[in-house]
Amino acid sequence: MMDRNMERPLSPTQLAIRWKCSANTVRNLVAQGKLPAKRVGPNLDPDPAQLDHGDRKMSPINIGKLKGRYVVYWYEEPGVEKSRRRFRLNASNKAEAWAEGRRVYESQLALKGNKLTFEDIWKRYRRYLGDRRTGSELDSVWKTVGPALKQYHPLQIDDDVVSDYLEDRRKNLSRKTGGRRRRTLFMGRSI
Repeated sequence: MMDRNMERPLSPTQLAIRWKCSANTVRNLVAQGKLPAKRVGPNLDPDPAQLDHGDRKMSPINIGKLKGRYVVYWYEEPGVEKSRRRFRLNASNKAEAWAEGRRVYESQLALKGNKLTFEDIWKRYRRYLGDRRTGSELDSVWKTVGPALKQYHPLQIDDDVVSDYLEDRRKNLSRKTGGRRRRTLFMGRSI
């Protein structure tokens, strides 16, 4: 449900801040017909269903072309034009550009200090799965894997970390089951 101050017409900048994109992106969506909205003076009166859709689906990155090559760009401060970051990509089509653009964006966030963790990736994948049965199975696996590995950067998880995790899991299960061997969800091994 929308809050009271969102019921009035919004400026493109207000929508851009809400969706974490640029005001030009909002204007382009309206011009292309992708965001149905009535003009009310300088403001927009978008369909409330479209507002909710944008809140869930708006990507922080954009893909464009510069001198014949694909580029990814985003705004460090949403709605502030001078905060744009832009990187050239090696992609040959738009689908490749989106995939490569997401990788560039994630790596730049990690370099900037917004450390990407195993938990971040797990949660994103879980959101992607939605209501599928695999998603609920992932939730139960997370209960055992999460506490042990969530703080690691994905590149830090090596054979030693996994071996330590399995050894701890083996000890905990042995203690819980009184030494009886049991099969686990993780890797389907008897421990």
